[in-house]
Amino acid sequence: MTPETFCEHFSTFAEAPNGVAKLRELIMQLAIQGKLGTHDVNEEPASVLRSKILAKRKRLVESGEFTAFATDTEWPDGALPYSLPNGWEWIRLGELGGFLGGGTPSKERAEFWDGKIPWVSPKDMKRPYMDDAIDHVSPLGVENSSGKMIPKGSLLMVVRGMILAHSFPVALAMRELTINQDMKAMQLALPELGEYMLRCCVACKSLMLASVERSSHGTCRLPTEAVANFPIPLPPLAEQRRIVLKVDQLLGLCDELAARQAARREARSALVGATLDRLVSVGSAVAFPSHSHRLRDHFDRLFDTPTTLPQLRQAILQLAVQGQLVPQNPNDEPASKLIDRIVAQKTDLIRDRKIRNSNSHTSRDAVVETDELPYGWSWVTLDAITEIGTGGTPPTGTKEYYQDGTIPWITSSATNSEFIAQPEQFITQEAVDACGLKIYPAGSLVVALYGQGKTRGQVGQLMFDSTSNQACAGIRFFGDGLEIRDYVRLVFRKKYHELRALAAGGAQPNLNGGMIRLMRVPLPPLYEQKRIVSKVTELLSLCDALEAKLTQAESASTQLLSAAVHHLLKH
Repeated sequence: MTPETFCEHFSTFAEAPNGVAKLRELIMQLAIQGKLGTHDVNEEPASVLRSKILAKRKRLVESGEFTAFATDTEWPDGALPYSLPNGWEWIRLGELGGFLGGGTPSKERAEFWDGKIPWVSPKDMKRPYMDDAIDHVSPLGVENSSGKMIPKGSLLMVVRGMILAHSFPVALAMRELTINQDMKAMQLALPELGEYMLRCCVACKSLMLASVERSSHGTCRLPTEAVANFPIPLPPLAEQRRIVLKVDQLLGLCDELAARQAARREARSALVGATLDRLVSVGSAVAFPSHSHRLRDHFDRLFDTPTTLPQLRQAILQLAVQGQLVPQNPNDEPASKLIDRIVAQKTDLIRDRKIRNSNSHTSRDAVVETDELPYGWSWVTLDAITEIGTGGTPPTGTKEYYQDGTIPWITSSATNSEFIAQPEQFITQEAVDACGLKIYPAGSLVVALYGQGKTRGQVGQLMFDSTSNQACAGIRFFGDGLEIRDYVRLVFRKKYHELRALAAGGAQPNLNGGMIRLMRVPLPPLYEQKRIVSKVTELLSLCDALEAKLTQAESASTQLLSAAVHHLLKH
């Protein structure tokens, strides 16, 4: 594949996952390798330009404009990453001019910070052209710090900070300014090199980051020696200008493609949302078929990426708990009778002191709901039909609570699995007794009350008797209530994140045992529950299969783009 052929299929490659971002990187790589069709063999070779740069740099050093950083005289083996077109030259970044450092004036001197000179730090380095900064200093502040005034047209770069773990921020100074000590500025011997060098440094990000050093406490830094000796591909000056124009043209096209893709994603998401909202909010059995047929007729267009599947899964669960997923049977025993039996069984267990009374005032009669339910369904609070408790953590410094323990003890991270099949840790009976922990029997549900990242789960079913830490609520079923467990787990799958959103706790809202007890469950007749669970399982399995198919298609598209990129860069 040639660059010309690639450009013909530009928009097609952009449709691959992260395709636009990859195209941006490819454009920059092709540019600095001379593969964008900008080369002219009749132009003055870059060797002449290199000589002019070094001569001008020498004069600036002799005049005291800046101090030149000593660079290597020869290229070590493997230092040059690829071959250049005829007429191009390799040049070290440090040979392009001189480095200027930065500094921070004393924060205790207000007069150092009342000026109009932009004081650029890494937090400002989010754009390619730097004409201002968040903070400003006075001339007196610059004089009383290790910083220097940086001339307009200098190349600014971050050389210290955690951002170097993944990025190499570079910008071109559009006015005179100063910088802090986490940055370096390259004052170019020939300012007209600036636009090309800016794009070249962006393109060389991955190679530059390979030189980043990390301290024992994780701080990243780019040694000045590594930056100064970094190899830069130098085209003739006229070709540099053509490269800049071509790169900007292609990146502009990338911007247009990205905007169109974002608009399509937004429109698709809105269409999917509107279609599913109409489906789950229909008020009659007459309207439901027409909406479901519309969904069926446009299914392939609506759900053509993996990102649309979560909405479909939630719609399936919503239809399930609304009684619109399977047909009702008027001969099924109503849920009210099932609830009466479970409540009576719980009362007997409380009377026999086999379980504790939660005293949460969550009887079925206390449940007030305005949402209309299908015939035979009833609202009930979870506490009325189950036993709910929370756990705790035995003091970790007490060895007898953990050493030779045989009782499983889990944390909220276990609920990342739908079925919790492996204990995380074991504690002793002494720890259980001392901390008043409850042991939930196998088959109980465990709900994550709080946590984030890897520890933020949802709801899992215990496959063994276990106790838990305080970040979990255990839900025990008994008697006839054992029959409703699978349906209750389905309700949790629908309502869990809604509960989290209503909970207190800021960015990571926390549930608590009281909220779990008060959770209201729309309970169908028992046999309808079984039909619902079976249908949901079937439909969610189809969603999983569709997601796998769409993901595989996206992976194939990504591999095709990667192969094309590899071919272009290697030939």
